[in-house]
Amino acid sequence: MKAVVFHDVGDIRLDDVPEPGLQEPIGASSCHEARSARPGNH
Repeated sequence: MKAVVFHDVGDIRLDDVPEPGLQEPIGASSCHEARSARPGNH
């Protein structure tokens, strides 16, 4: 797939990159815990 990639200051290119994917499946409870652990999130 194509993606905008920042190589350096002023060097921005459209490159071929691998398709993103999950490395390890996670459950909805894990997502909720990660979201609630952010600073300022009460």
